[in-house]
Amino acid sequence: MKENTLTTRDAILTNLKAIMDDRGLSYKDLGDMMGLSKQRVSGIFNNPEMTLKTIGKIAAALDIEETDLTSEPKLLSIKKQLK
Repeated sequence: MKENTLTTRDAILTNLKAIMDDRGLSYKDLGDMMGLSKQRVSGIFNNPEMTLKTIGKIAAALDIEETDLTSEPKLLSIKKQLK
């Protein structure tokens, strides 16, 4: 039986979406905080490769630690996304 495992990218995106949802932020809002366009932020979400530099920029814009993005998502965050 194959286990459902979360990739690092999936964990980052799950955590980022949860933080954005909690703060009521859109792609445009995050882009404004990072000095990027909404399209560029959308590209970050759709790009299969995410650099450490990008993770650092996102964390700095949100005033969080990089580990808040890279750590295993909390069950509550996952349940919120399933609703």
